[in-house]
Amino acid sequence: LVFYDAYLPELTSERSYGRLSGYGFAMGYLGALVTLAVCLPLITGGFAPENLPNIKLSYLVAASFFLVFSVPLFLALRDKKPVLTENVSWLKVGFREVLKTLKNIRQYPNLVRFLLAFFFYNDGILTIIAFASIYASNTLKFTFVELVYFFITVQTTAIVGSVIFGFITDKIGAKRTIVITLLIWIGVILLTFITETKEMFYVVGLLAGISMGSSQSSSRSLMAKLTPKAHTAEFFGFYDGSFGKASAIIGPWFFGMVSAVAGSQRIAIASLLLFFVVGLILILGVRTKAARVEIEDKG
Repeated sequence: LVFYDAYLPELTSERSYGRLSGYGFAMGYLGALVTLAVCLPLITGGFAPENLPNIKLSYLVAASFFLVFSVPLFLALRDKKPVLTENVSWLKVGFREVLKTLKNIRQYPNLVRFLLAFFFYNDGILTIIAFASIYASNTLKFTFVELVYFFITVQTTAIVGSVIFGFITDKIGAKRTIVITLLIWIGVILLTFITETKEMFYVVGLLAGISMGSSQSSSRSLMAKLTPKAHTAEFFGFYDGSFGKASAIIGPWFFGMVSAVAGSQRIAIASLLLFFVVGLILILGVRTKAARVEIEDKG
């Protein structure tokens, strides 16, 4: 995903970042939906011992989708191949470039502030995704089949949210769009906290799907806008790695700790508001116009 995201500035102009990023996430969720539909006959038996062979087969189906649909990327897009000017290994070059990136990225304070904001609210998003099924089954007593249909609902609205908010991003700006999606996420958490029925949780899922696709696509758009083109790959490495996937470590630990101490997953869900509120405060401090000046000044 790091390399995939870094292609965005190369594939379109800045005024279309939102739409293309939205289309990309929409296609990703569509692929997940199709994969789930194909695997549905295999997984409806749940995790009963007699159904485990079918569960294992579903992983092969998912892997096949990755293999088949990654081929167009490998065939259609060409990288500029760097040439080593000294007799050193790529591993040493990699470590050296990481240190250089740490030095370079500090020259762009608005980008750093955005990455910190992304770290917090993305941690909240990934934690909700990770624990949604556990919360639904333990607190609201969803069956396995009901969980499958719930996630089909979420994936469907995520497709819609990615596309619609892609256009909104290009219209009002990525930062404002992120603020809107974070407010929706805050609403999702509050609704989840008070939800007592499965029907209401489906409504929560609809909102979560819309905000999930839109927050991810608009975040990638803003990252592309704040990143100097000369540092696209390395900075996106921090975006997807250090501030993206790595952020998922804290959220689940925090959720589990609160759940264990409070003895309630409802309170644990409510505690995730902290991540979104901190992310919202930080993103409000990002100055996109000043960031453009920073990029131009550094050449």
